[in-house]
Amino acid sequence: MYRTWYALALTGSLLLAGCGGGGGNLDKTAPTIEITDPAEGSTVVAPFVVSGRVSDPSGVREVQCVSEGVTTPATLGSNNQFTCTVNPAVGTRTVTVRATDTAGNQGSVQVTVNVTSGSTTETYTLQGSVSIARAGAAVAGATVAVEGTTITTTTDDAGRFTLEVPVDKRVLTITKEGYASTRVENVTNTGEALEEILQRSFDPQLPSTPPTVTTTLQDGTSVAGDLKFKFTTQTARPEVNGPLSAIVSIDRAYGNSGYLGAGSVRKIVQPTGDDEVTFAAQELAGYTGDVRVHIQVYDFNGNRTHLIRTVKLSDVAGKTVGAPQEVTATAITFGSTGVFGALSVSPKVASELKAFARGGGLNALRASGVFSQAAAGSKDVLQPQAAPSGTVLWTDVAFSYSGETPTRFELWRSFDGMNFERVRSAAPGSIVVNAAEGEYVFRDTSSRLRPGVETHYKVRAVGSNTADSEVDSVTPLDRYQVTPLTPADRAVDVSVDPVFRWSVQGASDHQLAYVLVFDRVQAEGSSIQWIGKATDTNVLKYNADGSAGAGRETLQPYHAYDWQLAALTYNEQEDAFSIGADQYMLFADKTGVAQPVEDVISHEFVTGGN
Repeated sequence: MYRTWYALALTGSLLLAGCGGGGGNLDKTAPTIEITDPAEGSTVVAPFVVSGRVSDPSGVREVQCVSEGVTTPATLGSNNQFTCTVNPAVGTRTVTVRATDTAGNQGSVQVTVNVTSGSTTETYTLQGSVSIARAGAAVAGATVAVEGTTITTTTDDAGRFTLEVPVDKRVLTITKEGYASTRVENVTNTGEALEEILQRSFDPQLPSTPPTVTTTLQDGTSVAGDLKFKFTTQTARPEVNGPLSAIVSIDRAYGNSGYLGAGSVRKIVQPTGDDEVTFAAQELAGYTGDVRVHIQVYDFNGNRTHLIRTVKLSDVAGKTVGAPQEVTATAITFGSTGVFGALSVSPKVASELKAFARGGGLNALRASGVFSQAAAGSKDVLQPQAAPSGTVLWTDVAFSYSGETPTRFELWRSFDGMNFERVRSAAPGSIVVNAAEGEYVFRDTSSRLRPGVETHYKVRAVGSNTADSEVDSVTPLDRYQVTPLTPADRAVDVSVDPVFRWSVQGASDHQLAYVLVFDRVQAEGSSIQWIGKATDTNVLKYNADGSAGAGRETLQPYHAYDWQLAALTYNEQEDAFSIGADQYMLFADKTGVAQPVEDVISHEFVTGGN
C-alpha cells in the first residue's frame, strides 16, 4: 500500500513538473507579431485590412486590432496568419495589433499610416478657427468634421484647424463635450478662412442638435435693388428649446454686438420659425459681384446653424480713387477673468486711451457727471461682451481719405507682412467717424487675432480702379489682471490717509490706474470721495496729489468707504492697450454703449480714529 501511494505521488509530481508546475518551466514569453500589410508610413484608403502573422510556442489564443480606441477582433487562419479590418478617420493614424497566447502573455506592435477617404473627387484646403464668441476666447479641442465622410480634425490651442475637404462636401459639424454644437452649411472654396462660434451649452439635459434652417435664397441669385428672402427654423424639442436669436449679415458672419459689429450690414431677428429679411439697395451699395449672405440661428441651448448663400450683386460704375492715408492700427484687449468681467469701449477708443495715457481727459470726464449715480443709466459706461473666458480682443484700423468717394473700402490683413487676406468690405458711409475730416475706422474682431502676434493691415479703396494704403502693424497685448489688496475687504481701523495697494498680471511697458474711493454713507450728491492717478506703480497713498479738495484732505474717522480700480496697461508705441478694470469708463470716449461693467471687485473698509 505504501509503495502504491508513493508511486502515485511521484507520478503526479513528474506530471506537474512537465506542465510547468512548481515554477520550473512556466511560459513567460510574449507572442511575436509581424505586420505584413500595410507598410509603415504608407497611404491607405479607409476602411483597410491589417494582416500579418503571430508565432508563439504555447499557441495563440486571440489577436486584436486597435485603432482610435476601437478594438476589432482579428480572424486567425492557418499558421497563425491574421487579418482585421479597421476604419479610422482620415489623417495620420496608428493601428496597434495585440496578440495573447494560451499562457496569458501579451505582445503588441504598431503601424502608422496616412489614411485617406479614397475619393477621387477634387479636394481643397480649408482653414478656420473656432471661438466662444466674436472677438472671444478660442475653443481648443473641438472636433471639426466633414459631414458624409470620415474626415475630421481637432482645433489647436488657438482654436485653429485645417481640413482637406472634397469639393462636393459642403457641410461641417463642430462639437465638444460640454458645449452646444454648430453646423455650417454650404461651405465652399472661397480661399478665405472660416471663423465659427461654439458656445457652452446652457443645460446638458437639453438637445445638442443644431437647428434645422432652410431659406428661399438660392445660390447664384442675381440682385438688382433690394434683397428679400425668407428662412424657416425648426429645433429639437421646441417646447423647451426653441429658436433664440438669428443674425443675418452680408459679406461676413457677424455677432449681435453693436460695438463689435460696427459698420456691418446685418439684421438681428427674433425667430418665429418662419421669418422674412430685407436688405435695402442702399445697404448693399458697398458690395459688387459675388457676395456671401450669412444666416446664423441659435437655439435656447446655444446650438447654432450657420447657413451660407452666395448672391450676385450688380456692378456699380465707380470713380477713379486714390490711396487711403494715415492708416493706424490700435489693438484692444480686455480680460474676461474671475476678477473683472469682459469689457468693451466706444468706437473712438484709440484716441481717448492715448489722451489718458498722456495724462489728459480726466477732468472733463469728472465734470461731465459720468461718476454720478445717474450715470448708470447713461451712455457713458462700458458694456460687457459675450466672452466668459479668455480674452476679448479686436483691432481698430483708423485711416483718412480725401477725394472722390470710393464704391467701397476693404480691410486687408497679414500675419507675416507679405501674404494679405481680405478681412471685410464696407461702404464708406457705414464706417465713417468724421465725414467732414474724412476719417474712417474699420474694426477687426477675428478670432485669429492673438496676443503677442504682430498683425499687419492695409486699406484698399475700390472704384473704377483700386488703390492701397501703406501698411501699419500692431502686436496685441495679453490679458491684464488687477486685484485690489489693501485695504482689504471689510477691513476695520484703517488709517484716515490709507495706502492703496493692488497686484497685477500681464503688464506691458506701462501701466495706468485710477483709485476710486466712495463714501458709503453720503446721503446727497456724488458719493465719489477721491480719484487718484497711479502711473507705473501698484501703490498709491490717499490724496497723494492733493486733489481731494477742502475738507477731504483725509478720510473721516470711524467712517465706511469703498474703493475699486480702473486700470490698463499699454506698450511703448501706445498702439496696444489691455484694460483690466473700468466700471466708469475712464478709458473710453463719452459716446460709448449704455451698460456698466458687471462684477467689478470693490473693497469695503472702515477707518479708525486716525
